[in-house]
Amino acid sequence: MAALLSAAAAAAVLSLPVWRISNVEVRGSSIIPAELIKQKANISFNENIFFVNYAELERRVKGIPQIKSARAFAKVPSTVMIAVEERRPFSVFIVGGDYIVADDEGVIIDMIKSGEHRPQTMAEVSKLPTVIGLPGDAVESSLRIRPGVMKAIERSFRMLNEHFKESRFSLIMKDAGDISILIDDTLKVKIGSPDNIDDKLSNLSAIIKDRGGSAQNIEYIDVRVPDAPAVRFKR
Repeated sequence: MAALLSAAAAAAVLSLPVWRISNVEVRGSSIIPAELIKQKANISFNENIFFVNYAELERRVKGIPQIKSARAFAKVPSTVMIAVEERRPFSVFIVGGDYIVADDEGVIIDMIKSGEHRPQTMAEVSKLPTVIGLPGDAVESSLRIRPGVMKAIERSFRMLNEHFKESRFSLIMKDAGDISILIDDTLKVKIGSPDNIDDKLSNLSAIIKDRGGSAQNIEYIDVRVPDAPAVRFKR
């Protein structure tokens, strides 16, 4: 009898109007408008805050390509909190006049079509490391760059940035197995396929260190064969 009374009392308390959702707050968004996140969350106002399917709510919010992670929870008595982590632009791919912006995991978060007028966005995009050319088979379901290809791109850019902090990098892809890097439009580094990328970049790093961090008088560096890196000097 006591258990039934306790259950009835708990049910009565949970049904009080004070627990009905009246507010939704978003934290962590700077690129994506909070209103867009709320719209995607599709929360029903006046629903009991304790009966919300928060896992489903998070799934809907993570459907926004620019969202990396989302956590939703109740803030009693009547507020739903949505905390998000946004994906950050890492590199831009120039393909047929279009600009494809991806994060460091290869997730495509923006696309600027040829002729589209977005000067502020283009100003930001122009600061990113550039990939020229992207084979069709390097994109999975038009949503992300194939992991093996993106790993080569991401690690190449990060390693080069350690040695050439003030330089600009362009990665040129004739196909997924023919990757080269151009540093400041002068020094070419031949990477080849993304296979054994860690060994290739280790060789590249060693060559640059041996030169005292300078690439002067080098025409190109070839690390396509991990066991036999080569350097060609300018004449």
